[in-house]
Amino acid sequence: IDLLDVMEVDQPVVICDACVGTGSIGSVHRLTWPSDNLAYQRTMGSHELSFPEVMQIGSQVGIAPQSLQIWMVQV
Repeated sequence: IDLLDVMEVDQPVVICDACVGTGSIGSVHRLTWPSDNLAYQRTMGSHELSFPEVMQIGSQVGIAPQSLQIWMVQV
């Protein structure tokens, strides 16, 4: 949820992160928000909440950005 503290509702947001299990090492993936596909992505990692869960909470309380791109590099 800390991400929501630094996002601006009226500004586009770009996030870059590492990912595991979505392709060959070094491959790059892009997701956008809002997206039905992203809404159902489940993550397992060191984060307490998955990114889609955080964005859904932000949308419900009116603090999520209108658009967001997520770039992921497979490690």
